[in-house]
Order: sequence, then C-alpha cells, then structure tokens
Amino acid sequence: MTAILKILGPGEAAEFPLGDAPVMIGRDASCDIFLDDPSASKKHAQVLLVDGEYILRDQNSHNGTFVGDERITHRVLNSGDVVRIGSHRMLFVMMEEEPVAGEIVVSRGDAAQASIAVASEVRRMEEQINVKIRELEEVEEKSQRSWSRLLTAAIVVAALGGLIVLMSMSREKTYQISGVELNTGYPQIIRIPIPKGLNLNNVECLDPDTLSPSGLLELNGLMYRKHPDSEPTDDEQKYDRALTEISGRYVFLRVTPEDQGRALLRIRVSNGAVYHMRVDVIKKPAYEWPEIARLALENEGSEAKVKGLLQRARGAQDANPAMALEAVKVARGLAGNDAETLSELDAIEMVAKKSLDRQWKDIRGRLVLAYWRNIRRDKISALENLLRLLPDPEDARHQWARIMLELYEKRRRK
Repeated sequence: MTAILKILGPGEAAEFPLGDAPVMIGRDASCDIFLDDPSASKKHAQVLLVDGEYILRDQNSHNGTFVGDERITHRVLNSGDVVRIGSHRMLFVMMEEEPVAGEIVVSRGDAAQASIAVASEVRRMEEQINVKIRELEEVEEKSQRSWSRLLTAAIVVAALGGLIVLMSMSREKTYQISGVELNTGYPQIIRIPIPKGLNLNNVECLDPDTLSPSGLLELNGLMYRKHPDSEPTDDEQKYDRALTEISGRYVFLRVTPEDQGRALLRIRVSNGAVYHMRVDVIKKPAYEWPEIARLALENEGSEAKVKGLLQRARGAQDANPAMALEAVKVARGLAGNDAETLSELDAIEMVAKKSLDRQWKDIRGRLVLAYWRNIRRDKISALENLLRLLPDPEDARHQWARIMLELYEKRRRK
C-alpha cells in the first residue's frame, strides 16, 4: 500500500511518496519532509504505516499538527485529508485502497437525527427538480418537447432513487455491537468497534430495560482518542501514550463499575450513527498469586509468614518482579514495627520496581516493532509475554493485551 503527501499552495508542487518506513516532517534538515517554516518544530510530526493504515502522530510540537481544522495528537489519515503544519498545507492521497471487513452487524432501528437530515435532503431535491422542470419547460417552448420529457423522467427517477437510499439509511441508523463482561470495583477498558475514521461524540450509560440513565458504570473517558470528558491520571496517561504508540487505530473506553448488574452503552459517533453495547457486571474473586497464598497456608504465625514472604520476594525480584511486589505488600501488613524487616522490604521493593519497569519497556519495544512490521506471530508472542509479566487483571496493560489477543483469536476462528 502506497500513498503521497502533496504540498499545496502557489508555486509549490512537491509530492512525497509514503511507504512502509516512518516519515518525519519538520524544520530540521534531517527530516524526510523538510519544511522551511519558522512556525514548524524541528521534528514536528511523523507518519507511520500500522496495520495497513497511515497514522499521523504529532511529536509534541509547539504550534500543533492539524487535520482540517482539528488539532490532533494522532490520527488515522484518509484519502483527501488536508494536513496543516505551520503555514504549510499537504494533501494526503492513497494510491491504492483496500476494503476492510467490518465487525459490526447492522440492525434496523430509528434514529431521530437521521429523519431530520432526510427531510432536509428531500426538500433540497424537490427544489432542484422544480428548477430543472422550469428549464425544461423553456426547452419545450422551443419545440424540443420529446427531449424535455426524457430528461424530466431521468431527473425524477434519480431523485426517487436518492430518496429511497436516504430513507433506507434512516431506518438502519442504530447498530448493535458485541457485549462485554466486567468485574466490579476497579477501572477497566472496553474496546468500541466503530468504523475507522469516526470519533465518539457522546457516550451514555442506560438501563437496558427502560433506557433511562443508569449509575451502574462511571464513564472515565476515552483511553486513546480525543474526548471532552477524558481526564486520566498521570500513570494512566503514561501507559496510554505508550500503548497508543503500539496501535492507535482502536477506540478504548475506560469505565468503573459501581455495582453488579446490566447496563446499555449508547454511543453516538461523528457521522450521526448510534451504537448499542450491552455490559454485564459480575463479582469475580480478586486475583491471588498461588505461591503467596500457599505460603500463607503453610506457615503458622505472622513471623514465619513474613520470613517465607521475604524469601519468596528475594528470589523473585528480578525474574518475577510483579510477584515480588505482591509478596512485599503482604509482608508489610504482617511485619508490624520491625524496623530491620521493613528496611529489607523497602530495598526489595526498589529492585523489583526497577526490574518490572525494565521488562515492561523491553516488551513494549518488541510490540512497537511487531506492529510496525505487521508480523502476526511476533505480535501474539509479545502480547503473551506482557500477560505473563503483568498477570493482575486490574492493570490496564494486562486488560489491553487480553483484548488484543482476543481479537486475533476471533480472526483465527473465522
């Protein structure tokens, strides 16, 4: 798949081909696309090919990167998009398009907003038809009656065809998408499978029976795409940015279940369509490390348990840092005010955190490379390694990896 970026403006006709390799845009002479513009940053933006799509990503530029009139941090480019960097405008054109099979099953329903649009379009068509008929009446007066009748019939048939298409669209404006099952008590992410190139305008949590507002889910905003209600924490922002670099084409919604029960997410997108997703919230037992639970059962008395946990934490702080951190957490609750034990726990915790961060960065690097090369086997291997490193379902990175693996499993079954 290839594409080009064409510089727009008087006296400029430069075209830059895009291929598999990343393309850097900016004021620095080393950039693939050099912009002689003081309002552009040295390394302003980058274009990447990920899963068959070109993604434009801002590189923390001073004046921002725009697609149309919208300032973006990253965006899937569609043929015809106009990219603006400083005073330069560039037209993105796909040289080869491939149809993408959708995951969404259309169901018939009503959409109030669509009916208004249909009525407006019908009135516009009627006005156009009347203008054409008046023009044809003048032609008839000049003895061309037979041709005028044929043209009038063609215009009326075309208008009726357009009206039928619009009415069909209005009846198919509501979509049903696959539901999900969540656990209670902690933030979780949900993948929203809407078509590429669309953004979410509004998300509501409703009672599935009455369609009235429900407080079952607290909506914490979007994980990867711009949304007015999205205010993640510093840690969440850090992981969101890292995971966005891996695959930014999907939409993830972060929610926090408040209780057990059922809910319906009503999702409105930028083209006016409405999507319904059913959510079941159930109570699942908290994740426990088998080795730590076994130590608690084998040893009687807090002193013996702390000793066993310390031994387990020392042995796992490099090879299995997540388990070492859990052992430290449990031991702290049993150690009381023993200064020597607490000091040793602090030292183990510091080493385990560094080891966990190092291994996470290594897996993240392998994921970025696998997605950039688009090698399915390498993607699955890296995702499985991430699940082994972070087995706790409450970790957003674990949730993300689980969702991505399920996508590949669904495609394999198909």
